[in-house]
Amino acid sequence: MAGLRKFLALYFSRDIDNPEGRTMRNIASGTKIPYVLRRSNRARHIWMYVRSHGLTVTIPRGYHTENLSSFLNAHADWIQRNLDRFSSKSQLNLEGTVPFLGGEWKLSVMSPNGHRGIRHEGDELVLYAEAKDVPELLEKWYRAQARRLLLPRAERISREMNLPYNAIFIRGQRTRWASCSHLKNLSLNWKLVALPEPAIDYVLTHEIAHLKEMNHSVRLWTIVAQRCSDWREHRKWLRKTG
Repeated sequence: MAGLRKFLALYFSRDIDNPEGRTMRNIASGTKIPYVLRRSNRARHIWMYVRSHGLTVTIPRGYHTENLSSFLNAHADWIQRNLDRFSSKSQLNLEGTVPFLGGEWKLSVMSPNGHRGIRHEGDELVLYAEAKDVPELLEKWYRAQARRLLLPRAERISREMNLPYNAIFIRGQRTRWASCSHLKNLSLNWKLVALPEPAIDYVLTHEIAHLKEMNHSVRLWTIVAQRCSDWREHRKWLRKTG
């Protein structure tokens, strides 16, 4: 899952069309930050924003860039915080692959030419999209796979364990693989479909066991072990990987 946290770094590392291009600068933290510098006739002040492609700084047309370093240093915390926010959404490693069911699928991005969507060919995903639309399309694909694969899997495990749930949801939790509420509702993270199938089964078994034991007592792990005898290995692997 470490690769998942580098979402589209490959595609968004490219220069975008602008007169100044990307510039490397040290900010107060000592980190070199690439940013796009734009000049604007309408700008009266320096302003900046962070998007998936990185930092963009806009300056008035007659502004002297030698004064820019002090401005960036003064806003270093804000810049780093917002860059980290986008980085936390990362889902693609630098080799152009995406994780799926414990394996690596090749990801190709092609010009949409009026057709925006995803085509699945063997273990390859072909996205017809502009770079800025790839995160949205890729997440939609993952969510669709989660509904297709996780929902029947959870239903089967619930039936085998004789522990029925009330409702089940596919969500995008930031810190959990899944959860079980006191209302007997299961919430599954769509990122689960990136994991190997045995790890998925462990997570589902764990949460379904919570339908009977809403704790992490010996009683809970006894229930889990009845269906997943190697749960300790899966738990250790998930803590290390996720």
